[in-house]
Order: sequence, then structure tokens, then C-alpha cells
Amino acid sequence: MKYSYTKAIFLLLFILSFMFVSACGQTIVSEKVSDEESEADTTVIDSSETQVSPALPAVNNEHFDKAHKLMDNYQYEEAEKEFLLAIDELKSSGVADSEACMAIVKHDLGHFYLKMERYSDAYDYLLSSYVGLRDIYGEDSEHVLLYKTSICLYDMSIGNYDTALASLLEINEKVLSDEGKTQTTNLIGNVYLNMGDYDKAEAWLKDALAYANKTDYDTDEIYNDLGGLYMISGRNNEALKCFLSAEKIAQSKGNGVQEISITLLWLIWR
Repeated sequence: MKYSYTKAIFLLLFILSFMFVSACGQTIVSEKVSDEESEADTTVIDSSETQVSPALPAVNNEHFDKAHKLMDNYQYEEAEKEFLLAIDELKSSGVADSEACMAIVKHDLGHFYLKMERYSDAYDYLLSSYVGLRDIYGEDSEHVLLYKTSICLYDMSIGNYDTALASLLEINEKVLSDEGKTQTTNLIGNVYLNMGDYDKAEAWLKDALAYANKTDYDTDEIYNDLGGLYMISGRNNEALKCFLSAEKIAQSKGNGVQEISITLLWLIWR
């Protein structure tokens, strides 16, 4: 995606790896590199208070569930239809929490359109989702603030980094929970990464990792982002350690995805 050099790097690595992997195999990492945790700074950051927000409702809708399953299977055209059916069904249901549930579905559909690079559609649904939740819970609700970061993600996707950064910094000041801080600091780090300010990107991504380590937040994506930062900065030792940490965490969830990238990075680095 356009908002992250790291994602582009991984795609390139994935494509190129097939040129090497059959000859070299994926065992090269285990033979050459010890499986150690990243040495990235994970100093604990204190959040003395946590802003309490009412829990968002669960979306109990068959079309919504089916849309996500279809996305997972790369059936994007069918997934879009199911998202739209879910919105139509919730709009006419009149059940309790239907407005909040509809906002959640719109949010996920907005992210779907970002993935498809349909940016105008993405913006419309992400904005509608944010406004819907803001009208229900208030603009200072942490859930609402974090949903607003999706609009920042849209700005990042189309290259409006200054706009995204200004909004994210403001949101980061208002969000107090460790989970919220993890999300905002990670996004801020990615903005600086895309802007080419690698020192600030590293500092913010390390902050994100520190917050994440205080929660149940999955840290594999943060390690991936740090690894991408180190790789484009020519710090291959640190990059490899981060990718190995990401792989270990991903495998613990049954979702190891970086083996080929790690192998290729080792081939280039050695």
C-alpha cells in the first residue's frame, strides 16, 4: 500500500524470493542466524490513567461475517456485495445498536476500499463511520478517536502525510489507553517513515512496541515495520533480528508469513 514503504518492500522481497528459494531453500536462516528476539528498545512507557469508553456492540450479521471470510479468500467482488448487504440489512432492521453496528460495517468496508485502492469510496465510508460513532458516543470517546485514525490512514494512502501527521499527533494526545497509544504511535512512526525521517520513525515505532508489550496487542507488524525501516537504512543486522521476531510471533499465532523475506534478506546481506 502507498502508505508504507515497508509493505512495498515486502512485496518486492516476496516476488524476488521465488527466484532464489528453490535453489537455496528456506533453511538458510536457521543454519546461519540464531533465533533471538529483537534488541529494539522496549522501555515501558507509563499511562497513569486510561480513558474509559463504552464498549462497541458486536456486529451479529451473517453478511458481515461472510464478507470477511470472502476477503480472507481473496474473493473481493463477492466480499463487497456482502458488506453492502450488511449495511442495507442493518439500516432497515431497527434493532438496538443498529446505528453503531452500521458504522462498524462501514468502517470495515472503508478499509476494504483502501485495500482495493478505491480511495474516494474509502474516504466516504470511513468518514461516515467516524461521524456515526461520534454522534453516538461523543468525539472524545477513545473508540471514536481510534476510528478517526482510519481517515488518517486514508490520507497516508494518497500521500497527504502532513495532514495525517497533524491529525494523528492530536489524537495521540487525547488517547490514554496503552492499546490506543500502540495504534497511534505505530501510525505516526509509519508517517515519518514515508516522509523519509527515519530517526523520528524509529523513535515512534519503538514507542509503539513499548506500549504494545504492555497489552495483548500483536507486535509482529510493529517488528515488521521496524525491520523495513532498518533495511532501507542499511542496518541489515537489526532488520534481520526484527524480521525474525516478527516471524516467531506470527508462527505462534499459526500465521507465519515472513520466512521467504527473511531468507532473501539473508542472501542479500551475506
